[in-house]
Amino acid sequence: MSTQIVRCRIITSEIVLTEFLNFFGEKGESLRRAAVGMVDEILADPNVRIWPLADDLFDCALDLYRSRLDKGYSLTDCSTMVLMSDEGVTEILSTDPHFEQHGLTILLKQ
Repeated sequence: MSTQIVRCRIITSEIVLTEFLNFFGEKGESLRRAAVGMVDEILADPNVRIWPLADDLFDCALDLYRSRLDKGYSLTDCSTMVLMSDEGVTEILSTDPHFEQHGLTILLKQ
């Protein structure tokens, strides 16, 4: 069964793009170049909204992280959860089950 995403708005954040680039930090020049190219395309796409790193985002994400010590949430997960809550977003293009634990709908179930 295939699923298509039609007429949706794509939203990401600077913290997610940071984590994406961090993943490729030690993967070699060609993969780093490809990752930067992908981020450049995302940044240039008028159909993609990028949430900035707001001044209080770290504090809010840390509060969520602190309150969910029984979970395996990363600080990036918490930052994304805070931003999604602030914007009323309930669906995420992710395979990470932590978002489902937090009550969000993950669209890329494995």
